[in-house]
Order: sequence, then structure tokens, then C-alpha cells
Amino acid sequence: MSANLFNAAIATTSYQSFTITQFTTSPALPPATTPEPSALVGLGAVVGLGASFKRRRAQADKN
Repeated sequence: MSANLFNAAIATTSYQSFTITQFTTSPALPPATTPEPSALVGLGAVVGLGASFKRRRAQADKN
């Protein structure tokens, strides 16, 4: 049983060192792009509808 735990610890350590190496040797990321205006309008509509729905439920509960 302890041999399995030891092997798991070795696998985890080697995986962590691989990901750290991958991050340090990767080239610079391209600059972030601005989201599409239609996506922003859609997101705004979803947030607005969610806020209005939440307010209506709260008012209905108080009556």
C-alpha cells in the first residue's frame, strides 16, 4: 500500500515540474483581443434580465 502512495507522489512531483517548465519556456502570449460588440450586448441582456427577474421574485415574496 505504501509503495502505491510513493509512486503517486513521484508522479505528482514530475507532473508539477513539467507544468512549471512548460510555463517558463512558453513564448509570450499574443495581446488580448476586444470581445465582439454583439457578445457584449448579449451578455448585458442576460445580466439585465437576470437582475429584473430577481427583483420581481423578491417583491412578490414580500407581498
